[in-house]
Amino acid sequence: MTLPEDRLNALALACESASGPDRTLDCAIYDALFIKPGKWDTCYVAKCYTASLDEAMTLVAKTWRILTINEQDFDDEKPWVVRITERDAEFGRAKVGSSIAATPALALTAAALRALALKSGEGNDGLR
Repeated sequence: MTLPEDRLNALALACESASGPDRTLDCAIYDALFIKPGKWDTCYVAKCYTASLDEAMTLVAKTWRILTINEQDFDDEKPWVVRITERDAEFGRAKVGSSIAATPALALTAAALRALALKSGEGNDGLR
């Protein structure tokens, strides 16, 4: 399944712009990743990606590694930084997604969405 890169990047930007957990955003992420066009909205089953690190981790493919989740000192509105890498036999590690957001869950969700967008451009949705 090829995911629209633009939609995933737009959702990542929305995560980075959010000031806290957002159920509408959770539903939009779920719809973009799991609902086939023409199907009715099943938002009640969407995970709370923007509120929970555990739920956000479900967006991280098994071949990816969280390089960093840390708080930066110079930005009070968006203090959390996440970088995701992928192990590559030929090149070692390649950065596939990164983000800066208001909470760790928002930053991880945004970084995972950016990585999924990058991978969807390679013909691989990254979800395993």
